Amino acid sequence: MDDNAEEIKADETDQKSQKKIETAVKFLQNPRVQETPFSQRKAFLVKKGLTEDEIQKALELSQTADPGKDVIPRNPGQGQAVFPGQPPPFTLRLRDFFWVALVGGSFGYLLAHLVKDEVEYFPIHLSGKKR
Repeated sequence: MDDNAEEIKADETDQKSQKKIETAVKFLQNPRVQETPFSQRKAFLVKKGLTEDEIQKALELSQTADPGKDVIPRNPGQGQAVFPGQPPPFTLRLRDFFWVALVGGSFGYLLAHLVKDEVEYFPIHLSGKKR
């Protein structure tokens, strides 16, 4: 009778362990989780109650990156590539608008200043009168 109770308890423990390992495999295969360093992933699994053996089995089953090597998260700026035919980002358009306004305004001011001086001087010069 004691042997039968021990076997049932061992089977329940194996089932719980197997369920933990399956959950850990799903966790490790998540793309967002794979971007985190291995040390953080392992600490999370230990915190959830997995043993070292269960973590090793989960790693083998998940076939994720080498556990000895921490994964470096990718640079968020790398996703900002602009492809031909795609409109530029708003900040780029705003910068271009600023430069066009600066150059155009400067040119307009210079033109207005020159025209004002010439318009005042030119009629007086033709008529020969001075103010």
